[in-house]
Amino acid sequence: MSITWVARHPAVPGWSHGGAHVSTWAWLVEATALAPVFLIPGLIGLWRALRQSPRAPLAATGLGMLAAAVPVILVLSLIGGRLVFAIYGIGLDDPAIVTFAVTTFVAGEHEVSLLIGAALLVLAGASRGTRLGGGIAALGAITGVSLFAGAYPSATGLGAPLAAGLLFTSWLIAAGTRLRLAATRSSARPAKTIAAIGLDVPMAGPQGSTSRP
Repeated sequence: MSITWVARHPAVPGWSHGGAHVSTWAWLVEATALAPVFLIPGLIGLWRALRQSPRAPLAATGLGMLAAAVPVILVLSLIGGRLVFAIYGIGLDDPAIVTFAVTTFVAGEHEVSLLIGAALLVLAGASRGTRLGGGIAALGAITGVSLFAGAYPSATGLGAPLAAGLLFTSWLIAAGTRLRLAATRSSARPAKTIAAIGLDVPMAGPQGSTSRP
């Protein structure tokens, strides 16, 4: 979606100063700066869920690719911010500089889309037979393919990056929800098992003796 906004800079024909797209682009830049930070805990949770699987090396590869995208996204947020925010009143007015910033931003988005798309395809293969389940793996594979398509908006249309972004958000929510439910069930299972078998656990007394409740 940001590709459709980035071309509307004051030095690019068609930009109207103070238009609604300026505030939209500003909010988009802020979200781009915060989103990768919230992705880091998700990567840790996914690794904890996949590290015991037979495909742990494959999972590590996919998660490493996702982690590599985080600093790239942060740098893109800096470039995008310079397109809309003036620093100490200094804006970007030189068309040559704006052209460089815009093309660098779009090229970075292309790289991030390919990187995350490849990572999700790898994770789709690594998550089969794990707590994530086949549904999350299938959604990850579909999202990975859509991100590859969205990386080439000149061929697939500007709607492709938006659809890919929505699918990626859906995958993050679905995977996070599945991990949360799995963690809740695993923590509740031992207590239910002890209660079911009527296990009487001795408790230590004041001087090392044992007593029973």
